[in-house]
Amino acid sequence: MYQSLMRAAEVALAIWLGALMVIVLWRLLIGTDALSGLLKTVPSDGQQVERTQSLVVVLAVVGYYVFAGARAIGSGEPPQSMPELPDALLALVGGSQAVFLAGKTARYRRR
Repeated sequence: MYQSLMRAAEVALAIWLGALMVIVLWRLLIGTDALSGLLKTVPSDGQQVERTQSLVVVLAVVGYYVFAGARAIGSGEPPQSMPELPDALLALVGGSQAVFLAGKTARYRRR
């Protein structure tokens, strides 16, 4: 009973994540402005440095995490847990978000 319930949950989660990926990819392919506001607050503003550095840091940490997961899966043994992030990477993400919030605060106060 427990095994079949776990298998059903795995299948449901895989379908849900697959549907989300399809939706995101579809929006990226058909939408000309799907990512237009990613690095700007207002379309007339230029690219904001704090948003850019935050995006780069988050993408780098996600890349590291995916690589660590792929390495754990490729080791031949079934992984027992999710990969752990080093404390330095967690501190890097925290510092990056602090810079992002400081930039947002500085821009808000100038208005």
